[in-house]
Amino acid sequence: MRISIRTHYTESDVRQSTIADMREAARAGYEALELCVVGGPQGLRGPCTDLTSADVDAIIEAGEETGVPVTSLSSDWVWQYGTADRPLSDWEEGVEGLAKDAELARQIGASYSLCHLAESHGTWDEAKDILAAAGDAAAEQGVWFGYEASLFVRCGLGQFDDLLRMLDELDHPAMGAYDHCWYPERGRPAHVQVEQIGERLYGYHSSLLTPETTDYGKLFDAMKRVGYKGDWVFEISWEHAEEQCTLLKELMKAAE
Repeated sequence: MRISIRTHYTESDVRQSTIADMREAARAGYEALELCVVGGPQGLRGPCTDLTSADVDAIIEAGEETGVPVTSLSSDWVWQYGTADRPLSDWEEGVEGLAKDAELARQIGASYSLCHLAESHGTWDEAKDILAAAGDAAAEQGVWFGYEASLFVRCGLGQFDDLLRMLDELDHPAMGAYDHCWYPERGRPAHVQVEQIGERLYGYHSSLLTPETTDYGKLFDAMKRVGYKGDWVFEISWEHAEEQCTLLKELMKAAE
């Protein structure tokens, strides 16, 4: 399992700021980068829309040179697009945006992307149709989406268990759950939540590590048992990047 860090590019220059983050991540000991796709004025994909093939090639080349490729994306533009006053019935452009993220993931060499519906509300079937369409778009590109499990409640359709029910109903090979170990549902330990997600675990976020309250040995074992194939993605500031990467490596070694 690679150790990755989530990064937000400079909107004026996606290419150069991403390459700069790769170099900083390499210095801090990371093996991969998660690239956030942030929104523009209308809440749709922002500067990533203007990436040229030369930009993508330069980012891939820098990933090879630094040993820190972009291996995952995060559809952060959805926060601006999927506001509470936009119903799920008005998500046609949103589906197109997710399809573009899946295409960018393939182009840039990433395997998967985080997605969610933000705070848009609607019916169960409307949400299901959106996620099915996004899954189809991802499958066409040979990548997958992981729905951020802690955010399903924001669209008013239930909690963690309800997201798992949604994924069961979808039964889509390119749509799973993106978990975050800081947000165990209803007091469940992080490893128990991973076991409940099972083979549907398609992404994993972490804030600052908490070895005093989290059994990382059990968590790593659970990830192995469910066949998790993504990265451990830190969602932290650069000031903590090196110390947290070092600590995670120590915890992983201790659990061997």
